[in-house]
Amino acid sequence: MRAWHLRILIAFILALAIKNLGLAATGEVATAEDFCRQAADFAKQKQGKIRYFGNMASMEQEAKDDWRGFRTAKERDKATTDDNLFETADVTLRDGKVLLVKFMFTSPSGDWAHYIDACYRTDGTLARAVAELRTFNGNMRVVRTIYFSTKGRESKSQTSYFDLDNGKKKQPTQGSFLDQEPTLFLKTAELPFSRLLSLRGASGH
Repeated sequence: MRAWHLRILIAFILALAIKNLGLAATGEVATAEDFCRQAADFAKQKQGKIRYFGNMASMEQEAKDDWRGFRTAKERDKATTDDNLFETADVTLRDGKVLLVKFMFTSPSGDWAHYIDACYRTDGTLARAVAELRTFNGNMRVVRTIYFSTKGRESKSQTSYFDLDNGKKKQPTQGSFLDQEPTLFLKTAELPFSRLLSLRGASGH
């Protein structure tokens, strides 16, 4: 086979492989989106059990994580002080498995807050995360939607920027805006409160 024939064949094989990878990623995203839409409908119908968790550690003292379970969101709110619960999570279970987790992360000063909705497959892998950062640093609201394969690879992501006050699309201003990547857990076993999920006494309704 001549050299130029070989080069054409190699280029064709590479192009086909890239196309197949793109199709596979597209299929993964569509499957994840459909699964998470059904999960959201399940949660809206209040069919699953909800578990409430919060990190009682003090950020000012740089203490180690101290995640605890609460029977209700109101019980957790009553435990809030100026020096704790900067990280919370509401977990929706289906058939005893984690389906959805609503995270909230913030700072002691309250100058930013990160709200993250994580959707998990039945095998415990993260299918999709929708993260919304609200920050006074640049007065921005940043919304990220990220899809993952069952192997933990990012399949697709999209980021949009908005003005925190009027909600209109806005490009971040360099210098004043401080972006933050969302805190994500690719498997339910990696959740910082995973051991509490199997313990009694921290269940919701």
